[in-house]
Amino acid sequence: MNMKQHTFEKHSVRTLALRFKGLASRNTILRWVQEGKLKPELTDKSPAPYLFKRSVLDNAETLLDTIHTQRVERLLKNKVEAERVRLEVRANCLQTIIENDNAEYSGKSHLCKREKDPTLNDQDAVGANTFDANEMPKYRISSGLGIGIEKESK
Repeated sequence: MNMKQHTFEKHSVRTLALRFKGLASRNTILRWVQEGKLKPELTDKSPAPYLFKRSVLDNAETLLDTIHTQRVERLLKNKVEAERVRLEVRANCLQTIIENDNAEYSGKSHLCKREKDPTLNDQDAVGANTFDANEMPKYRISSGLGIGIEKESK
Protein backbone atom coordinates (compact mmCIF):
# COMPACT_ATOMS: atom_id res chain seq x y z
CA MET A 1 0.00 0.00 0.00
CA ASN A 2 1.39 3.37 -1.03
CA MET A 3 0.78 6.07 1.57
CA LYS A 4 0.39 9.43 -0.14
CA GLN A 5 2.06 12.35 1.60
CA HIS A 6 -0.34 14.96 2.94
CA THR A 7 -0.72 17.92 0.59
CA PHE A 8 -1.89 20.44 3.19
CA GLU A 9 -0.85 21.55 6.66
CA LYS A 10 -2.97 23.37 9.24
CA HIS A 11 -1.17 25.94 11.36
CA SER A 12 -1.40 28.79 13.82
CA VAL A 13 1.10 31.65 13.77
CA ARG A 14 2.92 29.89 16.62
CA THR A 15 3.25 26.57 14.80
CA LEU A 16 4.36 28.38 11.64
CA ALA A 17 7.11 30.09 13.64
CA LEU A 18 8.21 26.70 14.93
CA ARG A 19 8.02 25.12 11.46
CA PHE A 20 10.20 27.94 10.13
CA LYS A 21 12.72 27.13 12.90
CA GLY A 22 12.51 30.58 14.48
CA LEU A 23 13.77 32.32 11.34
CA ALA A 24 10.89 34.78 11.53
CA SER A 25 9.07 36.15 14.55
CA ARG A 26 5.38 35.49 15.11
CA ASN A 27 4.63 39.18 14.43
CA THR A 28 6.41 39.00 11.09
CA ILE A 29 4.61 35.80 10.10
CA LEU A 30 1.24 37.31 11.04
CA ARG A 31 2.04 40.40 8.96
CA TRP A 32 3.00 38.18 5.98
CA VAL A 33 -0.34 36.36 6.24
CA GLN A 34 -2.30 39.61 6.57
CA GLU A 35 -0.47 41.18 3.61
CA GLY A 36 -0.87 38.06 1.47
CA LYS A 37 2.86 37.36 1.23
CA LEU A 38 2.20 33.97 2.85
CA LYS A 39 -1.21 33.01 1.58
CA PRO A 40 -3.24 30.22 3.18
CA GLU A 41 -5.66 28.20 1.07
CA LEU A 42 -8.35 28.50 3.75
CA THR A 43 -8.81 30.16 7.12
CA ASP A 44 -11.26 29.42 9.90
CA LYS A 45 -11.87 30.32 13.57
CA SER A 46 -10.04 27.31 15.06
CA PRO A 47 -6.89 27.54 17.21
CA ALA A 48 -4.92 26.65 14.04
CA PRO A 49 -6.82 28.80 11.56
CA TYR A 50 -4.58 28.60 8.48
CA LEU A 51 -4.52 25.81 5.91
CA PHE A 52 -1.48 25.92 3.62
CA LYS A 53 -0.22 23.80 0.79
CA ARG A 54 2.78 21.90 2.09
CA SER A 55 4.78 22.95 -0.98
CA VAL A 56 4.21 26.64 -0.16
CA LEU A 57 5.52 26.15 3.39
CA ASP A 58 8.46 24.02 2.20
CA ASN A 59 9.43 26.75 -0.29
CA ALA A 60 9.08 29.49 2.35
CA GLU A 61 11.19 27.51 4.83
CA THR A 62 13.89 26.89 2.21
CA LEU A 63 13.93 30.57 1.28
CA LEU A 64 14.18 31.69 4.93
CA ASP A 65 17.00 29.20 5.53
CA THR A 66 18.90 30.41 2.46
CA ILE A 67 18.47 34.09 3.30
CA HIS A 68 19.63 33.61 6.88
CA THR A 69 22.65 31.53 5.83
CA GLN A 70 23.70 34.09 3.21
CA ARG A 71 23.23 36.98 5.62
CA VAL A 72 25.37 35.37 8.33
CA GLU A 73 28.11 34.37 5.87
CA ARG A 74 28.18 37.90 4.43
CA LEU A 75 28.47 39.46 7.87
CA LEU A 76 31.02 37.08 9.39
CA LYS A 77 33.05 36.06 6.31
CA ASN A 78 34.48 33.06 8.22
CA LYS A 79 32.53 29.92 7.19
CA VAL A 80 33.25 27.99 10.40
CA GLU A 81 32.24 30.87 12.65
CA ALA A 82 29.23 31.61 10.44
CA GLU A 83 27.96 28.03 10.80
CA ARG A 84 28.38 28.12 14.60
CA VAL A 85 26.61 31.47 14.88
CA ARG A 86 23.85 30.43 12.47
CA LEU A 87 23.01 27.33 14.52
CA GLU A 88 23.23 29.21 17.84
CA VAL A 89 20.96 32.03 16.63
CA ARG A 90 18.35 29.57 15.35
CA ALA A 91 18.35 27.67 18.65
CA ASN A 92 18.00 30.93 20.60
CA CYS A 93 15.19 32.20 18.36
CA LEU A 94 13.24 28.96 18.73
CA GLN A 95 13.77 29.01 22.49
CA THR A 96 12.47 32.60 22.70
CA ILE A 97 9.31 31.69 20.77
CA ILE A 98 8.66 28.73 23.07
CA GLU A 99 9.36 30.75 26.25
CA ASN A 100 7.13 33.62 25.08
CA ASP A 101 4.33 31.22 24.21
CA ASN A 102 4.60 29.59 27.65
CA ALA A 103 4.64 32.99 29.37
CA GLU A 104 1.55 34.11 27.46
CA TYR A 105 -0.26 30.84 28.21
CA SER A 106 0.50 31.14 31.93
CA GLY A 107 -0.66 34.76 32.07
CA LYS A 108 2.85 36.16 32.52
CA SER A 109 3.16 38.05 29.26
CA HIS A 110 5.32 40.65 31.03
CA LEU A 111 8.10 38.03 30.88
CA CYS A 112 8.05 37.92 27.08
CA LYS A 113 11.19 38.93 25.19
CA ARG A 114 11.43 40.41 21.72
CA GLU A 115 11.29 37.71 19.09
CA LYS A 116 14.00 38.15 16.50
CA ASP A 117 13.85 38.09 12.70
CA PRO A 118 17.20 36.61 11.65
CA THR A 119 16.25 36.54 7.97
CA LEU A 120 15.29 40.23 7.90
CA ASN A 121 17.74 41.94 10.25
CA ASP A 122 21.56 41.86 10.23
CA GLN A 123 21.86 42.19 14.01
CA ASP A 124 19.28 39.46 14.64
CA ALA A 125 20.99 37.23 12.05
CA VAL A 126 24.18 37.04 14.08
CA GLY A 127 22.62 37.28 17.54
CA ALA A 128 23.85 40.78 18.30
CA ASN A 129 22.17 42.47 21.21
CA THR A 130 19.98 45.41 20.40
CA PHE A 131 18.39 47.63 22.96
CA ASP A 132 14.75 48.49 22.81
CA ALA A 133 13.57 51.39 24.96
CA ASN A 134 10.71 49.20 26.18
CA GLU A 135 13.11 46.46 27.32
CA MET A 136 15.63 48.68 29.09
CA PRO A 137 15.26 49.31 32.81
CA LYS A 138 14.17 52.82 33.73
CA TYR A 139 16.57 54.96 35.74
CA ARG A 140 16.18 58.27 37.47
CA ILE A 141 18.70 60.76 38.72
CA SER A 142 18.46 61.33 42.44
CA SER A 143 19.94 64.26 44.25
CA GLY A 144 20.87 64.41 47.83
CA LEU A 145 24.33 64.89 49.19
CA GLY A 146 25.64 63.70 45.85
CA ILE A 147 24.23 62.76 42.51
CA GLY A 148 23.35 59.13 42.02
CA ILE A 149 21.55 56.99 39.56
CA GLU A 150 18.95 54.61 40.88
CA LYS A 151 16.88 51.99 39.13
CA GLU A 152 13.22 52.91 39.28
CA SER A 153 10.93 50.38 40.91
CA LYS A 154 7.74 49.42 39.13
